[in-house]
Formats: sequence, C-alpha cells, structure tokens
Amino acid sequence: MRKRNIFLITVGAVFVLSAWVYLGWFMFCDFKNDQNKQSGNPIAQEVANKEQILEKTEEIKTNEHSEEKNNLEKNESDEVEEKSEKDRLDNVENKKIKKEEKKDEKVDKEKNEEKAKEENKTLSIKKNLVTWGYSTSGRKAVDTIVVHSVYNSLGGEQYNINKILDIFKSYNVSAHYVIDREGTVYQLVDEKHVSWHAGNSKMPDGRADVNSFSIGIELVNAENDQPTATQYAVLSSLIKQIEGRHNIKYILGHNDIASGRKTDPWNFEWSRIGGKKK
Repeated sequence: MRKRNIFLITVGAVFVLSAWVYLGWFMFCDFKNDQNKQSGNPIAQEVANKEQILEKTEEIKTNEHSEEKNNLEKNESDEVEEKSEKDRLDNVENKKIKKEEKKDEKVDKEKNEEKAKEENKTLSIKKNLVTWGYSTSGRKAVDTIVVHSVYNSLGGEQYNINKILDIFKSYNVSAHYVIDREGTVYQLVDEKHVSWHAGNSKMPDGRADVNSFSIGIELVNAENDQPTATQYAVLSSLIKQIEGRHNIKYILGHNDIASGRKTDPWNFEWSRIGGKKK
C-alpha cells in the first residue's frame, strides 16, 4: 500500500513537472516570436518590406493611372473648350463678315440707285409710240442692242425728227429709240415688242431674225457728220438702263450684222460708250 502511494505520488510529480516544462517551453517560444517581431527578424522583415513595396507600387500605379486619366479628361475638356471658343470666334467673325457684306451691298445698292437717278436726270425720254414698223408677237429674250444712224435724206432739214419718222413710216420700219442731236430720246416702240430695224441680218454667232431678240437705237447723224458729245453721253446712259432690264450680251452696229449691205453707224467712236460687246 505504501509502495503504491509512493508510485502515485511519483507519477503525479512527473506529470506536474512535465506540464510545467511544456508550459514554460510554450511561453518561451511565444516570447521569442514576439522578440523576433520586435527585433526585426530579417526574413520576416524582408517579407514585410516586399509586401509594403508591392502595396506602394500598386498605390503608385493607381495614382499614375488616375492622374493620367485626369490629364486625359482635362486635355479632352481643354480641346472641347478650345474648339467651342474657336467656333464662337468663327461665328463672331462670320457674323461680322456677313454684316460688312450686307453693309457693302446696301452701300452699292444706294450708289446704284443714285447713279440710276442721275442717269435718268440726263435722259429726256419722250414716248412717241408709232403705229407701224413693229410686231407684238414673236418676241424672244432680249440679249442684243443694235446701234444705227439715220437722217432725212429726202431734202430739207436733214436732222428734223418728224421728217425722219415720215421716212420710217414710208418704209414700214422703226426703232425702239431715236436720239436727236440735242440728246432727246424718242421711244417709238415698247421694248416688249419686236421693232423692224435690223432687216435681213445675221449675228456673229450665226443667229438670224435679229429683230426678235434685239433693241434698235437710231442716232440722228448724217454720213458726212459725227455724233455729238451729248448723243454719246445719252446713248451710254440709255444702254446702261437697258442692261438693267435685260441680259445684254451683244452691243453692235448695224454694219456688224448686215455687212456689205449697211455701213452705219457712221463715224461712230465705240470707245466713247465703252466699246462693243461681241
């Protein structure tokens, strides 16, 4: 019995001692781990450093990407703003140009109106519409002006307008306009009608039936005389007025469309009215 007790006591003592040893070893290991962490274990520290480096690298990459994205968005925004500003300036410039163009057009229109008024002042047009030598049908688009010369070749006053009209009547011919020596314009036929002034004629472009698309203007002037300065000025103004009403492509003499048959306008200086159109 006594031996048994001693054995149990011994076993218990060994167990208690083993427990204390195990507990001591566990506490020692835990202490060493803490100490390693605090003292900077090279391996653990290296691992920690690598983790920090990776984290820092990722953070830098993230920041760089974010910054790059922000810069890109800013550049795009700047480009949009720059384009908007350019468009705005272009619109302002275009509006300015259009405004100037309208202003110039207005000025030109006013000048043309004033010029037309002045030209009208220099023209004394008397409507003396005849009842012969024309047709109200067969009119085409007017694009030609034909200049003639006429005088009274039957004796008496060679520049008497009434005697000249008598000759027209006797031959059943006319003209749209006659300009006497003093510059008075007589309108014999309305421009919308066909005046029989050109006779058997042909245009330089080959067209015949010249009366149908032309306006005839007679200058009172003899073969051995010259048109007056007033006649040149009035003729020039009359032509400009006609050009304002029709798309005139040709300004010719009677001799240009009836070569070999007619020689008028006699002693005519084309440069005095700006030249021919042919």
